[in-house]
Amino acid sequence: MPQHNKTNQFKAQINFQTKEQKLKNIHLEFNVKKIQLQDKTYHLIIIKDISNVVSMQKQILDLSKFSEAGIISSSLAHEINNPLGDLISYLQLLKMSHQKNSELLKDVSELLLSAEQCKKIATKLLSFSRKADLTKNKPLNAEQWMTSFLQGHKNKSLINYKASQKNYFISFNTESLELIFSELIKNSFEAFLPSKKEPKMEIVISKKNNSIVFTFTDYGPGMGNKIQSQALNPFFTTKSGKNNFGLGLTLSYHLVRQSSGQLNFYSKPNVGTSILLTFPRLDLGD
Repeated sequence: MPQHNKTNQFKAQINFQTKEQKLKNIHLEFNVKKIQLQDKTYHLIIIKDISNVVSMQKQILDLSKFSEAGIISSSLAHEINNPLGDLISYLQLLKMSHQKNSELLKDVSELLLSAEQCKKIATKLLSFSRKADLTKNKPLNAEQWMTSFLQGHKNKSLINYKASQKNYFISFNTESLELIFSELIKNSFEAFLPSKKEPKMEIVISKKNNSIVFTFTDYGPGMGNKIQSQALNPFFTTKSGKNNFGLGLTLSYHLVRQSSGQLNFYSKPNVGTSILLTFPRLDLGD
């Protein structure tokens, strides 16, 4: 009779690039069992793809995290919003009444700028507690909307996008979609700043089963596992500067999830980052 020893189990995440140069990662579970059969020792290795399980666990954790963040941020934002409004109004009056005092005017202008930055943070915090108004969603031709959006973008020359002339339709609020895409492009380009390399991005729209997928890929510095695990946390940022609140990616994720979409990203240091936005596909003749 064969003798079975204890099973050793370990998990690993593997990052790789597809033939299309897209970044992907898979989660594998390895079970190794030592078997003694007569005078010989064998090792039975079972490899299982647990990517879907890990993805589901992450989504559950994220939803719990955002629920808690929504309650806290809503209370905080409401508490500071009214005093901030009063402060901004008072500073604006001071600025108007001291135009001739250049030294005081400079100080008041700095205070006003800081107060307005706080107001922006409070506004973003309130977004976490508000449910999306799905009545504002409307059918959008993904290709046409993306072409129109990029036409007016200041960095359109640095973005490689080729429309496939397909009629892919999704349902979304155009204002929210513009905010999400602007934040993703902004985050990507800011990641290039420390290296002083010219930022470049590739955007592809594709159909997968009953979903439409927007893939944003850059070939910048990428992120290690530690940073990836915190990337969606409110106020987490690796960038310096007054305008980096660490809320852009968090808010984008929140808005996408509210409209039954998904936001996933794959990244590897010194290779780049791919962000995938997946939305339910509308069947309107595509």
